[in-house]
Amino acid sequence: MSAGVILLAAGTGMNMYGNIKKANAEAEAMEQTAYLKRIQASQMKGAAARESELVKRKGERIQGAQLSAIGRSGIDVSSGSALVQIAQTLADARDEAEAIRQAGSYRAFTTELEARFAEKRASSIRRAGLLNALGGGLEGAARIPQLTEQGYSSGGSTALTG
Repeated sequence: MSAGVILLAAGTGMNMYGNIKKANAEAEAMEQTAYLKRIQASQMKGAAARESELVKRKGERIQGAQLSAIGRSGIDVSSGSALVQIAQTLADARDEAEAIRQAGSYRAFTTELEARFAEKRASSIRRAGLLNALGGGLEGAARIPQLTEQGYSSGGSTALTG
């Protein structure tokens, strides 16, 4: 086998290897992004749940303070505007807590989607790298007969073989 064919085969092999390594590195970066996005989504959900719970508790504390203040003033808290005010305070706190929870869930959901897209992108990058490497290998293999026809086979004289 001539030096030209050997060099072509070696160069093609190195090119294929490089394409695969590059694609794998890019895919691993995308997979790491997906992993981090999933952690971020989980943290978003947890933070929203904690904030939601704090808002509920604050509403309950305010309601308790209202009951205490109204009770000390001698106003009947079992009916009328005092009862409505107390009930509204708690309802407002619960509504705000639910809005916080829903917003956190939505942010977590969109972040999870970003993670899924990153995983799909990683898969596509890997596949593209393999196909690119295969294409380069086929291109190199297709050039071997051309080298042989041009006199670079083991029987021909070349600048490399003299």
